[in-house]
Amino acid sequence: MPRRHRVFVFSPALAAGCMLAAVACDPGDGDEGVESQESGYTTIAEGSPEALGVLRVANEASPQELRGPAGIASHIADNIVAVRLGDDGASGTPDDVVFTTLAELDRVPFVTASTIDALLLYAKSRGLVVRPGTSGGAPGTWTVVPPQAGWPRGSRWTDAAVWVDGSGVLRVASSAARYEPKADLVFPTPLPASWSGALYQPVLGTGPTGALALAYNYRSSGYPSGGIASAAAWDRTTRTWSAVTTDGLELRRTAAVVWAGDRWVAILGSPAGNGTIRAQTWKPGEAAWTTAAKLTHPAVGRINGVYWTGSEVLVWGAGAPLHFDPVASTWRVGPAPARAFVPLGYGAAWDGARLVSVMDRAAYDPVTGTWAPISAIGAPPDCAGSVVAKVGGKIVVWGGSARNVAFGSSGGTGYREVLCSYPGAVYDLTKDTWTAMAPAPYAIRTGSLFATDGTMLWVGGGRDGVTSASSTSLGVTSGSDMIYVP
Repeated sequence: MPRRHRVFVFSPALAAGCMLAAVACDPGDGDEGVESQESGYTTIAEGSPEALGVLRVANEASPQELRGPAGIASHIADNIVAVRLGDDGASGTPDDVVFTTLAELDRVPFVTASTIDALLLYAKSRGLVVRPGTSGGAPGTWTVVPPQAGWPRGSRWTDAAVWVDGSGVLRVASSAARYEPKADLVFPTPLPASWSGALYQPVLGTGPTGALALAYNYRSSGYPSGGIASAAAWDRTTRTWSAVTTDGLELRRTAAVVWAGDRWVAILGSPAGNGTIRAQTWKPGEAAWTTAAKLTHPAVGRINGVYWTGSEVLVWGAGAPLHFDPVASTWRVGPAPARAFVPLGYGAAWDGARLVSVMDRAAYDPVTGTWAPISAIGAPPDCAGSVVAKVGGKIVVWGGSARNVAFGSSGGTGYREVLCSYPGAVYDLTKDTWTAMAPAPYAIRTGSLFATDGTMLWVGGGRDGVTSASSTSLGVTSGSDMIYVP
């Protein structure tokens, strides 16, 4: 993956035409393929595979490549490259520019619809226009995404990621960036100044206009009694972050956020899963968050998944599903599954009507309040911390660790965590069947950092497979991110 720098901000000096010597303002005599500046470009939709292919060529092609096989007139190719290099005219420096939209590219002097059409034709010839669901490789395979400078990276406790329609993968830690897997492009996305720098386990949720990021900086004043909350909203249209009020927001170590029809709901658990859970709500435009009633119940544990059913927020923790009504601000507890596999953390997936708990080998209907078994033939073994994600009509289960109690020479109370040896499995929601996955390029102990657009699964972060008497001393993986297409 090529190195990326700051987002392109169009300079008025470029619009003036001749104020920057590096930018060609006059095509000159005898220059073939001269084009006049036009308004608009083609009917290519922003964020589409075609647009991403055009941007990849505009951002990566050399001047010789643009003038030659891409068929771009010399003065236009020079202008595109001059904007990319920034004011210092040098590559690989902090003022380098990345075109993030076709509109930005269209504002370069002498770039017209014909220019973008030529870039699109060349992008197609190089295989850079990738239709949804194919960029991760052939179905049933993994693709490695190499590490890159500027791409936020940390342990599973210090960053978060989510897939936003039209925006690719958003990854947030103390900084943020957006990755477009279909074009293998990364763009920095500056967070608002109010975003705290030292954060603990940010959480992300998607809504109709973008996403919401929440984080808690307990290191500033101690945990759990004090800390600074941060909140920011991502606009999928402008592709920018803006500050969100934190008045009344009381984040804790285990949290999740979900869009509930007309408001955001933050579900707040406890560090040790001690039986208490709370909810806070915020409608865009409100001055503060509202704290809802809390629930104390033996079924309450760590928060492993939060889903909007259309009328309630369904929380999957440990042992039983929890229902929260954001309008009435009330809780109720659903029945536990028959098998009730309850480690510290294991995931489930919402298929649009049911909560599918793969480790319990059952699916929960929140309307009827009943569980129904799913096939156990070929199902993955009991593992905590696995990635569990709905990708299209399938559920992908991968990663995780098994726990052996009484670790230590004296039969102490610690535990040893070892990687689950299975390669992963895919559950077909229609056929009620399991299929083994191809082995991934590398394994991680906890794969909670993942995102899906419905056609492919992106996995990053997490902890590696080093065994230890303490989970907190396990190393943090520095390996590449990966994409899987089921």
